[in-house]
Amino acid sequence: LFFFGISIFATILNNALNNSSFFTYKKTIDIDRITKRILMYYGIVFIIQFVLIAYEYSVGSALFGLAKSVFMPGLIVAVCAARLSRLRLIEGRWNPVKMELPFVVFGKSDTVYTGFTPFNLRIKGASFNEIYLSKHYQEYVKLVPISNRNSFIQVPRWAYLEKKIHLKNDDSYYITRLYHDGREGDFDTVLLKPKANGITRTKNDNPLVGLMDISHTTDRNGKSKKKYKFREWVYLKT
Repeated sequence: LFFFGISIFATILNNALNNSSFFTYKKTIDIDRITKRILMYYGIVFIIQFVLIAYEYSVGSALFGLAKSVFMPGLIVAVCAARLSRLRLIEGRWNPVKMELPFVVFGKSDTVYTGFTPFNLRIKGASFNEIYLSKHYQEYVKLVPISNRNSFIQVPRWAYLEKKIHLKNDDSYYITRLYHDGREGDFDTVLLKPKANGITRTKNDNPLVGLMDISHTTDRNGKSKKKYKFREWVYLKT
């Protein structure tokens, strides 16, 4: 029941943010900060519980109660903290409120030991922390190639993050002006896709993004379609 409640509340919260009159893509959810804050507050509750039980009964009883709280209540707290921080902000989007679990459990069929198949638990919602990229929304930044060797842009170039869009699976992309020289004059329109897996930032916390070309093609019915071609990984620098 608590898991269902987490999912419903997360959807309601997400819808409220998506349709807020103060909505802006420049301000987004800092997933790491929210998760740590929720875990900290629950940790305070566990500490208070431990102190009260130790005072009322004994330290041994408090330790036993704390050990019991680690498994199921601990799992609930971890899932709650993760799900309530993983909100995907899309302006004007209304998500249906559904009775569902806040996670998906899937097994690894190729690894079996002691008669059991180990399982993975994936929390629903947006797992990528866009805070490092969204703060540059509708601002000028420099796109710096990871390596100058065989680089598409070859040298650091000024760019302007003009518009945020969501494509397949609601993944975030940024339509960006890539200037030829300086911050004015001729530019090419490119697409930036945040790197969501593995190493996502440089040592200086500069976000890594995939630079993609935008081209137009025509389908059989004569309708114009956009195609995107990955060029290279770059990072944003102010």
